[in-house]
Amino acid sequence: MVPHGTLTAYCMACIHTPVTTSVTIIALNELYSGVEFMKEETELLPDHFQTDPSRPIYEQFVEQIRARIVSGLIPAGSRLPSVRDLAADRRVNPTTAARTYQELERKKLIVTYRGQGTFVTNSADTIQEARKEMAVEAVRQFKDIAQSLGLTVNEMIQLADQEEA
Repeated sequence: MVPHGTLTAYCMACIHTPVTTSVTIIALNELYSGVEFMKEETELLPDHFQTDPSRPIYEQFVEQIRARIVSGLIPAGSRLPSVRDLAADRRVNPTTAARTYQELERKKLIVTYRGQGTFVTNSADTIQEARKEMAVEAVRQFKDIAQSLGLTVNEMIQLADQEEA
């Protein structure tokens, strides 16, 4: 759904050709019916994001951005901030921001078009595969925690259910 008001929008249907003029939403709806646009105020990383000093910052950025793409908080086809803007916004070295984008490109979650910017992939299959990988990893970690506590997965779930009741 396209929000009311005006915004600088990028056409997801023609991602390699961004629409960079401010236009009214009515005109956008007429021109690009059914296309969703990322609001300019959508965050790439949450404001409350805290880095873990024991792990590389770029890995933490990749995890967070990947999770936000998979969950739909950053919609497919959304234009991302430039490497320089990401670095300035998060007060990190531009090399860290560039490495973050390189890793997300390697995972095929984002694409960069020279002179046009960096965008979230429009491939639903790629996003679904990333979602599956994250779910498998979460289950693996859950199993490891259960084992380290001397419990089965079912016992862990039962304990959690009892706690909720």
